[in-house]
Amino acid sequence: VYKRQAMMAAAIEQAQTQLDNNPFCIVIALEGNPGIQGIIAARIGERYGLPCIVFTQLNDQEYAGSGRAIVEEVDLIVAFNAIDEQHPNLFISKGGHKAAVGCQIPLTALTLFRQKMNQLIAEQLDFQRPRLTLLSDGELTPEQLNLNTLADIDALEPYGRDWPSPRFNGHFNLVGWRCVGKDG
Repeated sequence: VYKRQAMMAAAIEQAQTQLDNNPFCIVIALEGNPGIQGIIAARIGERYGLPCIVFTQLNDQEYAGSGRAIVEEVDLIVAFNAIDEQHPNLFISKGGHKAAVGCQIPLTALTLFRQKMNQLIAEQLDFQRPRLTLLSDGELTPEQLNLNTLADIDALEPYGRDWPSPRFNGHFNLVGWRCVGKDG
């Protein structure tokens, strides 16, 4: 858990630095477990309303990356294919679909990759900054705020691109809290 939190903190720091240049896509290189790249890409993308690709160093020559489109109008695999056409030796491997991609690139290609992704995503968005829209399933009634409702929602899993997890909105008063779990 600590390493994941450290990776997330490093990702936020890198994203903030990139936001100074008004990117259309956030490309991050981290140290750590490649198994959580997609999770971090999704969280950073949702946080800033931009497509995000997260890399970790696979070995002393390669990065492995995972990306999430976040924005409906963005097609990540189209961008990857365009980069591959322009720079045939940039990708060691690549794959995915419109909303989620994975790849491996040489360590030396990160700057070029970042520049090309920003250019291609900007073109896909007609150079208009995306506006992330968060949809809500509405407000729950006080009677629905119970464990049975949670069990009903859990029964709808698994969630994904065409079956998003439910989101609810409302105004709440925090009446108490406590630390739980191994690390509190």
